[in-house]
Amino acid sequence: FLSTKGNINWKLNEENQINLDAEFLGVELNKLNVFLNYYKLLNGKLNGFAKITGNVNNPNGYIDLHSEQIKAGDLTYSGFVKSKFGDHVWNFDSINLKINTSQIQGFGTKKIGQEESIFSSFLNDDLIDFSLHSEGFEISAISSLSPEIRTFKGKYLANAKITGTLLNPKIESGSMSVEDGILLTDRLSNPIENISFSSKIKNGILYLNQVYGYTPLIKKGFLGYYKSEQPGKILLNGTIDFNNIYHPIYNLNIKLDQFFANYYKE
Repeated sequence: FLSTKGNINWKLNEENQINLDAEFLGVELNKLNVFLNYYKLLNGKLNGFAKITGNVNNPNGYIDLHSEQIKAGDLTYSGFVKSKFGDHVWNFDSINLKINTSQIQGFGTKKIGQEESIFSSFLNDDLIDFSLHSEGFEISAISSLSPEIRTFKGKYLANAKITGTLLNPKIESGSMSVEDGILLTDRLSNPIENISFSSKIKNGILYLNQVYGYTPLIKKGFLGYYKSEQPGKILLNGTIDFNNIYHPIYNLNIKLDQFFANYYKE
């Protein structure tokens, strides 16, 4: 439900003022898709509370939201976002989300045009500036950015500065490192293992200098299947352009040495 208390004063030719407290509990997002106008349909329940005061076109206040599960396409979100707003700037003071199984923390701002309502223009072209941090043992949302990749597991550490707009974000700068990674693609049934690298992102471009990985040769013996002692090797370097985060551009050089492909799908 949604409960509110407070008042909105409307007067012609004068400042229209608002003084409102609201609590959200189990608000069903699928009923709000027509108003949110997001490019993916949202499903799940949202909880939180808000306080809004000042002029209705440029109010001040804060909104704290949290949810145990929100689905958008093949991604599932949980966690909380704490924010405050005023003077045509929306400040996200604390972001702590889990996207599928990957944990993300951060903070940032979103500017709001002087002629626009802070709420009605949330998904418009006004600029954003976010700093995000994530570390763990699985990059679970990677298949949404690159459908050819099914899973990527391993110890990773990532930091990113996100600019652009909410509908067209850009990874402007950052860094990423991986240890003992395991990559499973849509084309190969056998994984690429022991992946390790350290990289930087500058001006929206991820620079990969030396990325190593190994593909174990699977053999069949008297006691069943086993890995050979001499795995195949893959060495990769190049760039990935994330200026359009939903459609990255790859420019990679790949060297194979006894690379083993158990199965390739056309």
